[in-house]
Amino acid sequence: MKKHRRKVYAAHILVPAGLAAITILLMGTLFYEQMQEVFASVNVAVQSNSPNHFYTETVILAQKEQTQVETIQPQAVGKVAIGQSYGWISSEDFALDAYIYYGDDDKTLDQGVGQYTDSGLPGYGKTILLCGHDTTFFKGLEDAAIGDLVNIRTQYGNYSYRITETKVTTADDAAAARLEEEDEQLVLYTCYPFGETDKERKQRYFVYCEKVSGPQVQTSQAEES
Repeated sequence: MKKHRRKVYAAHILVPAGLAAITILLMGTLFYEQMQEVFASVNVAVQSNSPNHFYTETVILAQKEQTQVETIQPQAVGKVAIGQSYGWISSEDFALDAYIYYGDDDKTLDQGVGQYTDSGLPGYGKTILLCGHDTTFFKGLEDAAIGDLVNIRTQYGNYSYRITETKVTTADDAAAARLEEEDEQLVLYTCYPFGETDKERKQRYFVYCEKVSGPQVQTSQAEES
């Protein structure tokens, strides 16, 4: 009789417990996805309200890099003589790859890209006016587009400029050179229309570029020297 009572008691205890366990498992399976969504929402809310130090530091570093411009002494540039090559101009966005010479006479333009001597050198905060033949070294300007980058490499630093504007004007349009601009910019020009060498061309094609990067020469000391 005792053994029989123990079996009855065990049945009364174990059966409800088993049913409860099965019920819990079924409920957990049914509501698992809903609970996951809830936990995910809570996690996002917590993260959005907590400071992201890594992101903040990254932004600060990027801003410092943009505002910190390397400055160099004018002695690092030295003297540039007429007819001397002082740099290399190139672009990865269109065909441009040539030496830059200080001066723009016919002999110089047969060797590479020439610079108008009353314009500034890279890094001096002035307009840099360069010209080249449309059939040789500046032939690729025909394919240049706004946003393309132009690079100038010199012995005192590397410079990058972004194209902001292109235009066609007359050969006697002196204002197109923009030599009076206060900010450093690179101005490239050539004869227009491209490739028409069988007649005298009275138009010029201009490409204007803003400075993106490159060391700045301490111009005040350069002017004093």
